[in-house]
Amino acid sequence: MQRLVRIIKTNFVSKFFLYCYLRLLFWTYRLKVIDCSGNALPLNKSKGLYYIWHENVIAGLYFLHMQGVHGHLLTDDSVEGKLSGFFSKRLGFKVVKASSKPSFMRRVLEILEMNKRLYVVGDDHGKAEQLQRHIPYLSARTGVPMVHLACRASSALAMNKRWDKFKIPLPFSTITVTIHEPQSFVFNEKHEA
Repeated sequence: MQRLVRIIKTNFVSKFFLYCYLRLLFWTYRLKVIDCSGNALPLNKSKGLYYIWHENVIAGLYFLHMQGVHGHLLTDDSVEGKLSGFFSKRLGFKVVKASSKPSFMRRVLEILEMNKRLYVVGDDHGKAEQLQRHIPYLSARTGVPMVHLACRASSALAMNKRWDKFKIPLPFSTITVTIHEPQSFVFNEKHEA
């Protein structure tokens, strides 16, 4: 399975066929949304740093697609991050790849300060469902609250040997998305979020 994932990651044709397959799957999914945010505005009009875990990135992209959301999506350099970036570009997102360069952080800060909205796919690499360190910093610096989008599929193909247990929802699955309350971060006296 690892070898198959590596081939898909590096080969444009296999990524494109996987994208076509996912678009077919999107026709079969059913969506259920639980909004705990208290925000009556749709996602594409409200401000927030919207966060989706690696594990359920396909379900998250389906939700964003069904909501008609467009904008900037931040991914990392993992296999799942590259695949989600490839799919996101075809769904109409502007993809920003995470890196350790200072120019990356400046660009993300500019996007957040201008749009007040950013969609983020990613865990701290190698640690599933652990928040990346720069997310609280970005929230505190720009005043944009972080909103977690918890996505779950009723049935999914799970890659349990991968560090994030990546899941592809099976056909005719129900995708349940819980929009959590916005969480704000501030700096302490040591300038840590």
